[in-house]
Amino acid sequence: MDSHRSALPALCAVSSALALTVAVTGCGSPTASAGGGKGGALVVAGYGGSFETAFHDSVLPTFEKSCGCKVTYIPGSSTDTVAKLKAQRAHPQIDVALVDDGPQAQALEAGLLASIDTKVVPVDDVVKIARMENDSGVGFGLTATGIAYNPEWFAEHGVPKPTTWEDLANPKLKDKVVLPSITNTYG
Repeated sequence: MDSHRSALPALCAVSSALALTVAVTGCGSPTASAGGGKGGALVVAGYGGSFETAFHDSVLPTFEKSCGCKVTYIPGSSTDTVAKLKAQRAHPQIDVALVDDGPQAQALEAGLLASIDTKVVPVDDVVKIARMENDSGVGFGLTATGIAYNPEWFAEHGVPKPTTWEDLANPKLKDKVVLPSITNTYG
């Protein structure tokens, strides 16, 4: 958990450089959505919790100063954000949505995302894997899923160390395995 927290400011810096670069096109742009971009305001919907805290502390002050706009941040999960985009389809209020790739693909399929104006936002230098279909967004983080375990516990209890996901079904591990919430994209 501590390594996750220490990585948040770096993630937010990357987020500022990649995800919020998209926002610069909306800040003061006559084509910005109804939620922001006009009159020096920008509405960003993204993750809550420690991500939101780090975003407020590490990204927004510098971004608002460079953009000359005020950012309103709406916290929530990716699925919450996509639901808001759907509900606001006729009158968009969110300028930038920070969402996981699964919900992003659903939002793209539903026609909820505008393409980035590549003449304004320099996406040509973005790594290929981070450039979304139809320039509908830019990835700003990668998540890996793996098995983490305490080798001492396994040795003390005579349980073979897990090397595959199937190993977690070992009856000796009953009530000992924790998985990400199903509400997470990778859950």
